[in-house]
Amino acid sequence: MPLLLPTPTGSTGDGLSYENIDVIGNETPGGTGVWVTLLGRGGAGGRGHGSSDRAGGGGGGGGGAKVGRVFIPMAFLGPTWSVTRGTGSGSAGNTVFASGSIVLTAGGGAAGQSPAFNNQLGSGGPGGIASASGISIPDYLFNGTAGAQGAALDAIDNLNGAGPGGGGGCYTDQDDGRLRLLGGDGGNSVVALGGLGANQSTANPGQNAGPGEAGGGGAGGGGSTSASGTLGTAIRPGGPGGRYGAGGGGGAARTINPGSVGGLGGDAYSLVEWV
Repeated sequence: MPLLLPTPTGSTGDGLSYENIDVIGNETPGGTGVWVTLLGRGGAGGRGHGSSDRAGGGGGGGGGAKVGRVFIPMAFLGPTWSVTRGTGSGSAGNTVFASGSIVLTAGGGAAGQSPAFNNQLGSGGPGGIASASGISIPDYLFNGTAGAQGAALDAIDNLNGAGPGGGGGCYTDQDDGRLRLLGGDGGNSVVALGGLGANQSTANPGQNAGPGEAGGGGAGGGGSTSASGTLGTAIRPGGPGGRYGAGGGGGAARTINPGSVGGLGGDAYSLVEWV
């Protein structure tokens, strides 16, 4: 017997819509087919390193991939269907629709790297990959973009509709041992702005977006060095990625251990519309 979940909208059969509701093995309803929209979860930012000797910032998390709203005719579908949203970073952030031989995947963005040693900068997490098997829909598959390196670098914008990455966290300056003040900016999506890097206790989050759209990337954590040269001991976490699918900002380095944590990635998204 299939797992029957509460009906979110409409009634059993044609015209049934499931938004951000996971379904496992439901019977495929009658009708002409299904519209599917998927976004993978954004990757979390990496933790910055903690050391007074050239500590690196955490890398920004990668943006989640997107399967743009696409129609699948009933003839391609199997007797049951499932949809699950990603809840973590990397493959754990994948959002997947499956029915019969068809599998659509909006890959989750990978987490940013956390430096383990001095003189090391956290790498940005790669963006998620969109894929399809059992059907050819290349015009509807959009990959996420990577997070920025943990050298207070800005993440690049995502212009294809998928999730952008998070900004890089601040690092210890190699010349004077002090921390840079501003974290890297989060990447912009097509509809939402990334968080701006700043020197403040909480890094700016990426903007949220509407249903089925990617949010902005979270900013990297800013350094806590004052203008007078006070060493950076304060905690400066990365900003969270915007809903949906944007990467979190990397955490700032600190002059004491541990470094600051990275921001969480933006939530995954799914919409399944039976017609």
